[in-house]
Amino acid sequence: MQQIAEKHDLTIPVLVDSAGVVAQAYQVGSVPQFYVVSEEGIISSFARGMPPVWEALQKL
Repeated sequence: MQQIAEKHDLTIPVLVDSAGVVAQAYQVGSVPQFYVVSEEGIISSFARGMPPVWEALQKL
């Protein structure tokens, strides 16, 4: 995901749980999962697998 963020020059934070700590804590069963979360903590977009980045960002 970091490579995609760099390729598209994204200025939003991209968090990667490579050690699986967060996935384990929240019992995430499949990866990757893609969330867009507002500053207020509201999930505005979610997808399992890797959706086209621009499609997800357009929902912001």
